[in-house]
Amino acid sequence: MSPEQLRGEALDERSEVYSFGVFFFRIFTGRMPFNGRSIDQLRNARATHVIPKLGGVLHHYQPIIDGTLSPYREQRFASFDEVIENIEYQRDSATGVFRQLDASKIAALEQRPKFGLPDTGT
Repeated sequence: MSPEQLRGEALDERSEVYSFGVFFFRIFTGRMPFNGRSIDQLRNARATHVIPKLGGVLHHYQPIIDGTLSPYREQRFASFDEVIENIEYQRDSATGVFRQLDASKIAALEQRPKFGLPDTGT
């Protein structure tokens, strides 16, 4: 829930962008971007929190976190089109870093089974 939603203000697409930012951060780190033991603490953390930083190889995606998790909607991406554009840009910028992976690790990843529907041969 975005800070403006917690304050009972009018919502727009940037509120959804904020929710996506929470999801995006959790996917990358396995944890929520802020903590609180009570509803009031969580409400305060969401409204005034410092945007968390990604470390290591993930630092390339920090502009996405910054543009989605700002407590100020004016500082967030205005639409999901902007979010996608920036994710693609950061992905392409990070490609060189990911290419540095050991070739044997890449080969092992390629051998892992793919998930999806079974091949029926039709």
